[in-house]
Amino acid sequence: MSQESRGALWAPRTGQDALSRGKLESESQHALAEQVRSACAAWFSQAALVQRHEAEFGLRLAQCRTTAEAAAVCGEWLGHRLDSAVAMHHQLLEIWMTFATLEPPGVDDAARHQASRTGGSSP
Repeated sequence: MSQESRGALWAPRTGQDALSRGKLESESQHALAEQVRSACAAWFSQAALVQRHEAEFGLRLAQCRTTAEAAAVCGEWLGHRLDSAVAMHHQLLEIWMTFATLEPPGVDDAARHQASRTGGSSP
């Protein structure tokens, strides 16, 4: 792809193009902010769920009368805690993968298609 045609993909030619590009960037930033908010909300709800389970297991452990009961509760807690840790790590991986696949602001389908036809990378 020549420098001139590459520049045409990035640089607006008119004031209207600049406004359109600004609008695209604003929409992209808004979409990213929404995804960040959604990811944070999901992460905090998972953390709140873990905290509730931890409190329940603490209460159950405090009510144990024998060592065997306490060992059983601790074993159950450990299994649940490991499951929660794996679930949270999967959720974190999904969040990172979502952010890794986001398109840069202002990239449209026509530019991506043109870049794929000419063997170049999309902007």
